[in-house]
Amino acid sequence: MLKGGGGTATASHLLANTLREQDFTQVTFLGVTKEVEVCTQAQKVHKAAGLSFECLQQRHFEQPKVVETYPYEALSHAIVAWLREHADLCEVIHGHEWGGVLVDAATLSYFRRLPPGTRTVIVPHGGHMWSLQWRPQRSLSVEPLRIDHQERMAILMADTLASPTQHMRAYLNARGWTLPDDTKIIPNVMPALGSPQLQGVAPGEAMQLQTGAVKRVWRVAFFSRMEERKGIKVFVDALNMLNAASLKQSQEVNSKLWREQAATAQASSAGGAGVERSTNGTGRRLTALRGQQEEFEVYFLGADTSVQYQPSSVWLADQSRGWPWKTHLLMNAPRSEALQVLAQPGMLVVFCSLVENLPYVIAEARPFQAPLCAAASPLES
Repeated sequence: MLKGGGGTATASHLLANTLREQDFTQVTFLGVTKEVEVCTQAQKVHKAAGLSFECLQQRHFEQPKVVETYPYEALSHAIVAWLREHADLCEVIHGHEWGGVLVDAATLSYFRRLPPGTRTVIVPHGGHMWSLQWRPQRSLSVEPLRIDHQERMAILMADTLASPTQHMRAYLNARGWTLPDDTKIIPNVMPALGSPQLQGVAPGEAMQLQTGAVKRVWRVAFFSRMEERKGIKVFVDALNMLNAASLKQSQEVNSKLWREQAATAQASSAGGAGVERSTNGTGRRLTALRGQQEEFEVYFLGADTSVQYQPSSVWLADQSRGWPWKTHLLMNAPRSEALQVLAQPGMLVVFCSLVENLPYVIAEARPFQAPLCAAASPLES
């Protein structure tokens, strides 16, 4: 997918790779962007991985001029121009709708102006209005309304809506979106351990522990876009509530407990008994502790956006200035680097989004079997 696609790109990539394993299925990616250089770079990466990838060309934008009423209108028209040239590749048009970029393709399919049998399958993202939630001030421009209208029309005229969660479908229903009769709940494809998507990423200690075992945690990561709707302020407020002295004392106590349990397990193993993972009685609990080289650390991984009218990186630097633990602000880190960070031993990944209950970034983090912590959102239905 295109650079910066994030977890959404991961979900689409994994689906494409799964379909490619079927001999009768051919998958072609279309890079929907006006930036030819960005798309060309993505094309090289995909071709090296054995995937078919096409880019929109200047000629696809040279159709009868129209007055753009929303930012993605030219892209929507260009997609149709590409589809007409490559009708033989398009028995199923599968797209992730954002900003109304698929509205023209869905319209042509709805009125059967594409080759017979062509069908559109659209995955919803929540809509432009969803992205504007929790901003300090709502836009007074008519542009968001136009974008919202095009997104609704794209969903309305799709042959099939493939929602990754019940929550997403309920969210759209609650806001009056008209969904196709053929609406399915299809969770995102998750990469298997050892899959090509994880090549070059060393598994963390958490991967080696069985579910239900005590999992040592001394690193905490916020892994999302650095903005209010993703819960960045909720996460920071929680960190501000931590008492450094109490945290240190708790870590030392738990560290001593872990060493005692480890010693018992080793003794049992030496006596010929089978090694049994230590548990804490509850069957499943995250234990924060610090060993000789295990200092509590906090990581911020995600795109740098804005919080309270300033860059997120600036806001976070100010908020974290007085924290007694190590804080790592890794803004706009490449995917490979971010996954390397998440694969570290002792990592707890925290999700506290205010507007969704299954962020696509879970598809990135879950393969490491690192502990995940999710906070309830007041907007969940």
